[in-house]
Amino acid sequence: AARFVSRLVQASRSVFAAPVAAPAARTVFIAPSATRQFSTGPLRFFGLGQLPSTPTAAPSFLHNPLSMPIRTATFGREYQPSVVRRKRKLGFLARRKTPGGRRVLERRRAKGRKYLSY
Repeated sequence: AARFVSRLVQASRSVFAAPVAAPAARTVFIAPSATRQFSTGPLRFFGLGQLPSTPTAAPSFLHNPLSMPIRTATFGREYQPSVVRRKRKLGFLARRKTPGGRRVLERRRAKGRKYLSY
């Protein structure tokens, strides 16, 4: 726990020194309480809003690390299907071109697969 808090202290020092970049377009934030308001200030990731009036003020999450908002990955737009791209990457001719692809075809033949590739 002490190592975790010391890392958070180091992170907070770097946050006070340099501005924080804007988050990705569809980044999801999960707050421990439903009443927390996320501001648009440079320390919005820590739930602080604007910079504190005194430079020595410590972020509130240092006292309770579990109150820090959690940043999760973006999702929803990863797979955009395209027949041409699928055939180029996973098609029979693409498998035949490389030694690894030929091994894939051999394994699928040995297993008795009806379809060897796209």
